[in-house]
Amino acid sequence: WTAPMAAQIGGRVAFMIVSSGGPISVRDQERHARMLRITNANEETRALAASVLDVYFQYLASGGAERVEQVSANWTRYNQEPWYAAIRVGTGDPTAAPWPAWRVQFADDIRMDARALYERTDVPTLFLFGASDELFPAVQAIETVRAMGVTKRDWSVQVFDGANHNFYVPRPGEPMRLAPSYFDTIREWMATRVPVASERH
Repeated sequence: WTAPMAAQIGGRVAFMIVSSGGPISVRDQERHARMLRITNANEETRALAASVLDVYFQYLASGGAERVEQVSANWTRYNQEPWYAAIRVGTGDPTAAPWPAWRVQFADDIRMDARALYERTDVPTLFLFGASDELFPAVQAIETVRAMGVTKRDWSVQVFDGANHNFYVPRPGEPMRLAPSYFDTIREWMATRVPVASERH
């Protein structure tokens, strides 16, 4: 999210390489990551957890003005459930006390329009994704990037099969290794867009 903000300041950014990121909101990423914490739950439990999480995010996005009673009721009803702890809504009723500083900041983050940040950015951009990213909704991000303008802008997308959020590929019984061609992809993409030092002097 920081990269497109920087790219809009004074025309000083020539290009961006975005690893495990893109025009996906903080809310969508957090929802994805927290729901992955209960992958072993049945579909009914997952649907309930998603509903509780969505209500909580609506409460935060409103600055605490909306869904207050429902957030409080959900905490009262479900706070002893293992899945409730897993989605990290809070160890106490979120509506029962003034918000700590981190919650104020997080509420501000989830109001951010990440897609609009990228819509206003028009520099060459390479998006890199791990196909097995455990923290970021890579499939959703890839679809969004392609829909927004791979053909309209100088945007490129590279997906690394089996790679996680940090672009390592787990190998049973072996140390994890960086996805093959990760750095080659970056180097080759940059070579067509960034003059080498000898050409600038």
